[in-house]
Amino acid sequence: MGNYAQRALALGRKNHLSRSRTRHLAQARKGFSTSRGSVIAWYEYGPVDAETTVVFVHGFTLASESFYLQVEYMMAEWPDVRLLLVDLRGHGRSEHVPIEACTIDSAADDVLAVIDERAMTGRLVLLGHSLGGPVSLAVVRRMREDVIDRLAGLVEVSTTVEPMAGAGLATILDTRFVTGMATLFSRHPDRARPLRQSVNGLLAPILSMAFFMRETDKDLIDFHAALIAETPTETLIGFLDDLQYHEEVGAASRLAGVPGFVIVGEKDYVIPSAQSEKLLELWPDAKFQVAQNAGHMLPLEVPGIINSALDRLLKTLG
Repeated sequence: MGNYAQRALALGRKNHLSRSRTRHLAQARKGFSTSRGSVIAWYEYGPVDAETTVVFVHGFTLASESFYLQVEYMMAEWPDVRLLLVDLRGHGRSEHVPIEACTIDSAADDVLAVIDERAMTGRLVLLGHSLGGPVSLAVVRRMREDVIDRLAGLVEVSTTVEPMAGAGLATILDTRFVTGMATLFSRHPDRARPLRQSVNGLLAPILSMAFFMRETDKDLIDFHAALIAETPTETLIGFLDDLQYHEEVGAASRLAGVPGFVIVGEKDYVIPSAQSEKLLELWPDAKFQVAQNAGHMLPLEVPGIINSALDRLLKTLG
């Protein structure tokens, strides 16, 4: 069965997959922090007094579990490095929030709140994928001086730095539909409640079809479909709306001298490669890598390219 057919079948069974799927990161230390009045979940591996902490910021309609292949690699190859994974608001185990609270700046504050509580000392490396890209850049932009001084590296995967209106995801999903649904949900929540399952059912298959381009293991496709099924409709609509207009060009001034990587799939139709090229203009210290024939979901589709980037970056830090 081809990749496209597998994804279609998985999305048709997404609710069943959500109920029956494997729960990854089961061995992590787990906890919650508070950010802007919302409860934010985190996962942690490695020594609490590690000299270096890698902070993972997941993508749109995903959760920290989407990095489980990177966690497995890091635990085997870099056991002395602390791993800190954050479920952004409205995702994973974090508290569900209304549409208007689903903003990149709010999500960046979620990550900063967890850093302040769990990684108060030592070097910081940020890894952001998809939505986690602009969120991690917003984290850099919003860091206090005592925290930015600890930033040792950055890995940006399938990320965006400029508004997405009219390109990539915005052409896959009609922005007028997203804006209209956001208005309905915010103004008439009771009337909109019966539509939630229908909206998720319409948008989730479109999202999943656009994410993988290589032939991918069926279990990974099923896992991705389950994560989408678990995402509240308010989260889906709210962050989609914010991504149309949000930009992180302002983070550039704080990236000077910071080593890292910009990684994109050759066939990423969710976030065009022009976004990565723009980030490289703003951040000339970064190395650029293209995953051949790959799409948007690189942590699952091509985990090795991200693992290798982390490996190379950590080796430069000593």
